[in-house]
Amino acid sequence: MNFRFGWRRLKRRFKPIPPLSTEMLQELKQAGLAVVLIDMQKGFVGILKSGDKGRIVPNQIAVLRHCRENNIPIIVLEFKGYGETIKEIRVELGDIQQYKTIIKGYDNGFKKTNLDQHLRSLNISTLFLMGINADCCVKRTANGALRRDYQIIISNDVISGQSGHSSDNSIPWYEKKGALVLPVTSFLET
Repeated sequence: MNFRFGWRRLKRRFKPIPPLSTEMLQELKQAGLAVVLIDMQKGFVGILKSGDKGRIVPNQIAVLRHCRENNIPIIVLEFKGYGETIKEIRVELGDIQQYKTIIKGYDNGFKKTNLDQHLRSLNISTLFLMGINADCCVKRTANGALRRDYQIIISNDVISGQSGHSSDNSIPWYEKKGALVLPVTSFLET
């Protein structure tokens, strides 16, 4: 197969979805929004960039509380073999009715899991992604979502990566792919 031909065909097939506007956010929350928390497990959290646990975990907890108050479904993705989601997050999930944990074996949360089927059963069309690693598992899950025609919302306030990963948490990649990138406060205000 001619690599150049295959790449052009792939680019035509997966054109980025136009970016969401912040005005659409409230409408999306009512019409099919879910929060996906990715790999917030002890083995991964322990190797985050310096200070990032203290930066992202409180923001993630604020989002989880917002989900509880607004009946927004939450899907927790955990990488097989790395244990449970950290205690601070599990405590917040304890009394949320609409949450499900899915164990994954690949960086992409859609690969060989029932994530897509579960989201479709809830009539979800937009995903707010949180977690780690922004350059790897979050990014590959976002790409899997885009290939399945989901809209993506992301905030640098709720994602991070290991030291040695990009300092910008791949935000330019998410923007280029058509994700709505916003401060977590904008998500919480709607």
